[in-house]
Amino acid sequence: MNVFCEAEGQAHRLSFKWPILLYAYFQQLTTLEGEYYLANTLNLTFDPDEQDLEQILRALCNEAERKVRDGTVLLVLSDPPSPPVPASTIQTCLMEKSLHYDAKSSLKPSLPTIHNI
Repeated sequence: MNVFCEAEGQAHRLSFKWPILLYAYFQQLTTLEGEYYLANTLNLTFDPDEQDLEQILRALCNEAERKVRDGTVLLVLSDPPSPPVPASTIQTCLMEKSLHYDAKSSLKPSLPTIHNI
């Protein structure tokens, strides 16, 4: 067996017909069962009257690290309509902990953008 030539029967991956992740595909992707498809959501909003940006970023990075170490392979960064934090901070934190290969992140914006049309 060659570990550098992974066969289809050894891989746990999904293929979609289109390069753009449609909402229906996103729903399917985030509700799949099994350890190889575990998805969790990280809410990126905060109340600036309760916490400052540095506190919330540290808390979100810690939560992202915990979720990935617990088996999350798709981390959905949720951006409801309130003050969001930079999603790139979460990816940077995972990279610093060498966890960015263990999970992929996807930003789920609350408001439609040109990319959603």
